[in-house]
Amino acid sequence: MTGDISWDWRPTGKLRFVTTLSRDTGEEISLLGGSADQVLSNSRVSTSIGTRATYEVTSKVTADASVRYVHRKLDAAVGALSADGGDNTRFVNVGVRWAAMRSVTLGCSLGYESRSSSSALSAPYDTRTASCFGQFALQL
Repeated sequence: MTGDISWDWRPTGKLRFVTTLSRDTGEEISLLGGSADQVLSNSRVSTSIGTRATYEVTSKVTADASVRYVHRKLDAAVGALSADGGDNTRFVNVGVRWAAMRSVTLGCSLGYESRSSSSALSAPYDTRTASCFGQFALQL
């Protein structure tokens, strides 16, 4: 991660908003097939902004919702061939957690993710997710 900045705002005792802006630069170089003349070089710059809202419905139930937008600039080269472009991805998620006991937490969430692309380096897609979890913590 190159850098990020976040803002944590609590307008009430039960409601919380956390907003984050981040930028990440990265480069990767790898050999294709073990040959020194087939070098794959990837570089990317990602910029994202997102916010998450958390609301304590009761002392044991917490609801949250989040949105995030990510823009990536992509460049790749194999030998003398190169390609560049970028993509934009949007994330939306809502969920709920229940602290059944001090050591047991259960939760579920629903999400949506959508990517648009202006490059052959990434593919556009839309997906929906649903997940649930259970956590048991042994406290000594």
